[in-house]
Amino acid sequence: MAEERKNFADHRKIKSRKMFHLAKRKLQLQNFGNLLCGQCNSIIFDRLIPIRLTLSYEHGQVLVMPFREMATVRSLERDSQVCNTAKAGDSVTINLQGIDANHVISGGVLCHPEFPVPVANHLELKVLILDNAIPILIGSQLEFLVHHTKEAARVVRILSLLDPKTGKETKKSPRCLLAKQNAIIEVVLQGMVCIDEHSNCKALGRVSLRSSGRTVALGLVTRVIGKKE
Repeated sequence: MAEERKNFADHRKIKSRKMFHLAKRKLQLQNFGNLLCGQCNSIIFDRLIPIRLTLSYEHGQVLVMPFREMATVRSLERDSQVCNTAKAGDSVTINLQGIDANHVISGGVLCHPEFPVPVANHLELKVLILDNAIPILIGSQLEFLVHHTKEAARVVRILSLLDPKTGKETKKSPRCLLAKQNAIIEVVLQGMVCIDEHSNCKALGRVSLRSSGRTVALGLVTRVIGKKE
């Protein structure tokens, strides 16, 4: 009995990390549904590993985020060949049925219905300010990028500066952030995005911030705070 419980727990752990990032969308207006292209990711023990994934779960149902809409997997292709599984890192084409085409967007995530990926617009980030960056202040308007998603973002709090070697806090509530500084900040995005803490999912927890077409900071999501108007 103990062994069965362990196997079930391991299965849940793996299943909870299965996801499929939508890199782009190709709309097919025929009756057979929407054709999607993207990359398959599986995060186990905080790293990408090449395990086999079944994207068509029980009854062929997947949950399409961020709209929380169910869809049916009709087919899966890798290198123009029909397949039933895909390993982490594969670029595959998936044919979905039973979903509004407007709810399938670049940057969306297909996931197991029992384990939806977080969706939020209020985040705490650990950031490194790059050499070419302009000073970042509370209220600074930036472009936020995570996997295949771009959103307008506003810095709402600068919580602390961090020692670059130890990661320990060196100063609370600095007035601005300058080049080569490490810091903890909060941002609010204009729209909701599929996101997760870096400790849970590296692929959904690595972000960058841009201004005037230049990357000014690289960051990790340290806390998903939730939704803020």
